[in-house]
Amino acid sequence: MSFYRRLFRIVSATLFSFLSIILLALTILSPADIIYQSRRSNSLGNIFAVSIVYLLTLSFSFVIYAGRLFTNRGVFAAIPKPWIPVEKADVPATVRRLVVEGFLRSSVIAQQARPRDITQDDTSHLDQSLLIPRDQDPPWGSISHAGWTAPHCQDLPNQEFEVVIKELPHLIEAKAVSLAPMDPRPASRLDHQASNNFQENERGQEEVPDKRVVEVLQRPSNMCLRDYLNHLNRLNLIDPPHLIRDFLRLYECSRFSARPLEENEFREMIGLFAEILRSMKGIDPSIILEIQSTDSSDRGGEQGTSTISLVVFFNLLGF
Repeated sequence: MSFYRRLFRIVSATLFSFLSIILLALTILSPADIIYQSRRSNSLGNIFAVSIVYLLTLSFSFVIYAGRLFTNRGVFAAIPKPWIPVEKADVPATVRRLVVEGFLRSSVIAQQARPRDITQDDTSHLDQSLLIPRDQDPPWGSISHAGWTAPHCQDLPNQEFEVVIKELPHLIEAKAVSLAPMDPRPASRLDHQASNNFQENERGQEEVPDKRVVEVLQRPSNMCLRDYLNHLNRLNLIDPPHLIRDFLRLYECSRFSARPLEENEFREMIGLFAEILRSMKGIDPSIILEIQSTDSSDRGGEQGTSTISLVVFFNLLGF
């Protein structure tokens, strides 16, 4: 503590004590004179009246002073407060209005800074000066999470890749099976049934896919997609064959890797998948004839169709 500061405290305390003593003397002087005069005139009632009034005044002053000390101590002990005193009952109306305006401004800024799809925002009731212009890039940049498309994606917002990837083998199989030719056997049998009624003719004229070819094009439940695509490649269904290699690289990475695909990898895989489907246009007619020729014309031989067709087919391919 510096010398001047210590000197100031000494002078201040001395002056305060001196003035307090003078104030106390002047305060006591008036009742003391009244009591003295009443005693000389033997007026005991005045002595009791003055004494009681001054004692009550002194007691009331002490209560007020003690309450003020207790209140100040409680107020100082509550700093810092466990809550922010900005409610309507804590501050004046003008201060409360400023606080509410600040809250609204902060909430708009916080909402605008939160990553989201800004195309779905209804901001007509907000202060336009606090909003992010739609023609500018948002401050949070491009949102990208492995295994999902971005929320602001135009064609596939919030799309999980795994759900789509699991359906790709079924779609490839459906496309391959759809290339099976119509079964010629019902049509040939109708040539010998001209005398049948109209309903039977209509039922016979309905074309159905050749089950023998369908069984060759179907994917067995225990066959992986790599083997199935190689099987379709041996049927000359996929052209060019390098699409299989590129597609399987991304497909097996998405299915068996611990790291999900990024959005650009997913789109590349879907593009290769679309190219594979577009390349599947038809089966070699010679292969179809070879499959169909192994089956007998009557229904009794239909039970061994699948086995005979596969055996002849693989013999045809040199296996």
